[in-house]
Amino acid sequence: MTIIPSSPLRAGRPAPRVAPRDVEFWDGCARGELHVLRCEDCGEHWFPSQNRCPRCQSEAIAWTPVGLAGELYTYTIIHGPGTEGRPPGLEDAYPYAVGVVAIDEGQGARIAGNVTGVPLDEIRIGMRVRAVFAEGVRALPDFEPEA
Repeated sequence: MTIIPSSPLRAGRPAPRVAPRDVEFWDGCARGELHVLRCEDCGEHWFPSQNRCPRCQSEAIAWTPVGLAGELYTYTIIHGPGTEGRPPGLEDAYPYAVGVVAIDEGQGARIAGNVTGVPLDEIRIGMRVRAVFAEGVRALPDFEPEA
């Protein structure tokens, strides 16, 4: 598990609204762990959560821990906040990258998060990354290049 100090961008994020079925995922993030849902009938893995397996529609589902490593599936660079203006305190947060990562042990499950620890012009689809977390915070992980 890698714990990172809270960045200005992370500090400015609103806390997630946590649905009862998602408590285990968000509590795992606060502990530096990733979880995805797994169907107990067909073995499908997925994220984000939903009440039924996307493959077989079974309701026999459970959160399962997965590793932190994965491959950057896609990403975008956010250059500004759009028409609503820059939130106070986040004037220097732009530009930043948001990526979708295929988690190695997630058997196809993908999780989104900021891509950090690498210059924006060096981010590449397919690069190896690892989830990092802010200690004790219910927030999506950031993803940094694997060492």
